[in-house]
Amino acid sequence: MPFRSHRPVPPLQNFIENFWLYDGYSSAYMRERIFPTGAFEFVFNLRDDELRIYDSKPPLCSRYSGALVSGPYDGFFLTDRAEKASTMGVHFRPGGAFPFLGISAYVLANTHIDLVTIWSRPVEKIREQLALARSPEHRFQLLENALLTRLRRSLEHHPAVSLALHVLHSGNSRVLVRKLVREAGVSDRRFVDVVRAEVGLNPKLFHRVQRFSYSAASLSFFFTRTTVTFENPSSNVGGRSFPAIRRITSSSTIRCRRRLRSRHTSRGTSKNNACTSYP
Repeated sequence: MPFRSHRPVPPLQNFIENFWLYDGYSSAYMRERIFPTGAFEFVFNLRDDELRIYDSKPPLCSRYSGALVSGPYDGFFLTDRAEKASTMGVHFRPGGAFPFLGISAYVLANTHIDLVTIWSRPVEKIREQLALARSPEHRFQLLENALLTRLRRSLEHHPAVSLALHVLHSGNSRVLVRKLVREAGVSDRRFVDVVRAEVGLNPKLFHRVQRFSYSAASLSFFFTRTTVTFENPSSNVGGRSFPAIRRITSSSTIRCRRRLRSRHTSRGTSKNNACTSYP
């Protein structure tokens, strides 16, 4: 079968939606648009030690190793069909990746980096083991074990984050973040900081992404037949208008991202190089 999914064992299932596997995947399109969900993704190419990501504006190609971290996005990006022929990954629940990162999730918002940047060299061995495994069940078990050994923090959200995820993940357009702050019993600044650190997006932006994702999911044909994007202020999904989302980051976050990208580049992977044409 070209696609398989797997629900992980406790305690992972509280933070991970599923493991997924494509083997023999094909598509009529050269590139596929990935819309935002507000969640992290770990992706492993099981054939080649490379993955390519195309930015939405301008259409620049970035090369990464075959083990990739995709942070939570507030807009779409494009993937290479040829490299999805044999891939597997971890689809985290919103806010679910933070125990496995070792750094603030906010640093990785709207960002792709090599997994080796935060997990070090054992990542290469993990990818090789996944590629050599003969059955989907064995691959899922290997990935499960790898995640259990890489836990960096307690598997518990800050109470304010648990409240935010419970309410904002619903897609309810009438939620007011300031009311959540009062319910959480923390200051406005503290509420934003803890949500950013564990989820990767600020509360209002996360809520907007969830509304978009909720509306898109209600239309089964949306992902293959529409050209609606976050960057288009007139985009309308399900009768609702979603204005363009601004990407505002603090200077300390920008510095941290530069350090990560510097480490990424020093490992021999170049950013925004022209990619090889499709076969």
